[in-house]
Amino acid sequence: MTWFARFRRTVTRGKPRALFAWFLAGFAIVILLSGSFTLYSVLFFSDRVKDEVIQYNTLLLDSATEDYEKQFQLVTDAVLLFSMSLDIASLNKEEVNYPIAMQTRSAIQNFLNNTSLRIDNLILLFGQSRFALDKTKGSSSDIYFSRYLRYPDWDSASWLSRFEQAETAHYLPNATISEFDGNGMEVARYRRMPIVIRNHMIPDFILIALVDADPMYESFFRSVNDNFYIRDSAGRLLYSPANADPSRTVASAAQASRQAEGEYLFQQTGSFTKFTYSSVITDANIVAKTRWESYFIAILAVIVLINAGMSLVFAFQLRSPVKRMIEALRHPDAGVSPPSKIKEFSEIQQQVNRILQSNRDIRRDLTDKQTILRQYAVIDKFKRTRNSLNRYRETQEVQQPFRIVLFQVHYTDLQAELGFSKEHATPYIKEIIDFMLKNVFPESLSLQIESQLIISVLFGHTGDEQVRAAIDGIVDMMGNERDYCFLTIGIGLDRPQNGDLTEAYEAAVAMLETRTFDSPNQIVAEPAQAAEQSPYSLAQEDEFERHLAGGNRETALSMIDKTIRQMKKRQAQQAYVVAFADNLAARIDAGCTRLGFNTKELRAIRAKLGDCHTYEQLRIWFDHLLQAAAGLYDSHRIKRDPIIAFVGDYIEANYASAISLDLLADKLDISRSYLSTYFKEKTGMYFVDYVNSIRIRNVLPLLVRPGAKIQDAAASVGYLNINSFNRIFKKMTGVTPSEYRINAIAEAANDRSST
Repeated sequence: MTWFARFRRTVTRGKPRALFAWFLAGFAIVILLSGSFTLYSVLFFSDRVKDEVIQYNTLLLDSATEDYEKQFQLVTDAVLLFSMSLDIASLNKEEVNYPIAMQTRSAIQNFLNNTSLRIDNLILLFGQSRFALDKTKGSSSDIYFSRYLRYPDWDSASWLSRFEQAETAHYLPNATISEFDGNGMEVARYRRMPIVIRNHMIPDFILIALVDADPMYESFFRSVNDNFYIRDSAGRLLYSPANADPSRTVASAAQASRQAEGEYLFQQTGSFTKFTYSSVITDANIVAKTRWESYFIAILAVIVLINAGMSLVFAFQLRSPVKRMIEALRHPDAGVSPPSKIKEFSEIQQQVNRILQSNRDIRRDLTDKQTILRQYAVIDKFKRTRNSLNRYRETQEVQQPFRIVLFQVHYTDLQAELGFSKEHATPYIKEIIDFMLKNVFPESLSLQIESQLIISVLFGHTGDEQVRAAIDGIVDMMGNERDYCFLTIGIGLDRPQNGDLTEAYEAAVAMLETRTFDSPNQIVAEPAQAAEQSPYSLAQEDEFERHLAGGNRETALSMIDKTIRQMKKRQAQQAYVVAFADNLAARIDAGCTRLGFNTKELRAIRAKLGDCHTYEQLRIWFDHLLQAAAGLYDSHRIKRDPIIAFVGDYIEANYASAISLDLLADKLDISRSYLSTYFKEKTGMYFVDYVNSIRIRNVLPLLVRPGAKIQDAAASVGYLNINSFNRIFKKMTGVTPSEYRINAIAEAANDRSST
């Protein structure tokens, strides 16, 4: 075999790799040539850029020096010329001529309107009068230089010493000048360069020009940094920008630029002021000018990576479609693979994906139907029914250990704000519970068997700790929804193989009934306890109803409050609390019905008992119930004709006196028998019972008074015979007066200790 044949065979056998290699080699050559050219350009232009930067900064400093010198000369000449127009003699006296001072201040303001001078303020200082005057104010030099113009390390004497200066203009360093109010509080602060100008033709007089040097710097010198400095002939720094570093300058006045320690120093001397102007450019500034070179190299590197990646993608595009189709056939449940970019491969792949998706849909449909049939089989077992689901007989017989967990969903009235009903919400909660349990127990089965009851059957061996951990996860999840709904969870016992599903279900239901009232998201894992007895005896229920019918709603409500406190203290079961409230509501409803009242409102309030989940809600529910019932009784009494109204008012006002049916019939001028029949028909009570109810109601507070005698309390409400009082009291309340006193005192003591 010739070498060409071997090469051709090798290339043919490795065509995908060879194609990739050819692409990569071609891109590598192009990149190598481009990179070489770029590196050469960078090296070639690097020195040229440095020379350009040096030349630019030299010219920039020359221009800035010329501009500064012209500006300083302009300021000096303008101030001297202005001084010639002033009436100095009238102001430089021991007694200041204030009218002349006002005219001079206006002249200063007009002079400062010339913005080209860049003078912020001009101060006139007179030696003989020691008077200082500027554009807005005038005062003695001591006050002016300590309050209105406080320059660092300069007091009034320092400024007055300038009367003897030999030069025409004396330049002070640019510094921060402060201004204070009468209380010594700083009110202004600004950077200015003071220039003290003396007209030698006018003795005892100097002018101080406050030059705003920062705008001059921004106009005259524009460089890549703020390292610009102005020094006088003695080397003192007169001006530098706020961000400049004074340590970079040297005291040399050499005009030529030179490099020292990675810095380029440029200096120039002014012709008018003889100031030294200097600037410093570092290598970092020059590098910033040539930063495009680094960017270009970085872009070139990115291009290399993109080209190499494109080569890899192109090579894999040719060989990956077939591999993906084979993997899809091997693993049909892996999902739909992404389509190929090659047309032919994409069409084949779409056909394969359709076949696989059809198979997945068929399997999913069969799985869902099997799950539904399995749920029906479990429900049949709970309900002890039989059907033709022989295929799921093994589910009914339970061929493995299991445990039942019940979830009772309780909804608050706030769930209506979310816009869903209980019927729609419970299935969603069931799905969430089923999902969370299957993560721990894959063979678990959850289904909704009532509108707010969800049952989960955990198959296999289930440890208590493992089950409790899974339930705690569900409780934590439901904790975020406590404002809308919460759960009571009954955890059944671990049942052995062939255990009775119905028995396990009933045991779990019994656990739910032991739920404690006023506690959301409860987990019950203990067997059910015996149900509690009703807190009220028949006599107490009669007493409660009499108070309500007699218009003593507050007394009836206080009985409810007391019972609620007792139930809350001993953590009563929800079934017990609900049964107590429902029984009492049923008795109220029955009593109102017997009197012929329309109890539609009472029934509507009673239907809302299921929305009460806290003792506070229960207390409000009772308040609404008693208010509605009392309204019925009150309306019944109010709607009575004047005869009944007169009888009721008379008894309320005279219950402590002797009251008889004959007495009231005589006052009304009607017969005794007619009044008796009429009263019973309108009130539903016999006359004597009504009188006794009023008297007993009023004697109750008297019996619990410390040191009160029962006989005296009875006499105060109209009972002169103690035996008759005891008999009637027990009939009305169910206990004797002495027993009532003992119980009331004991209950008051318990209430105080509990609070």
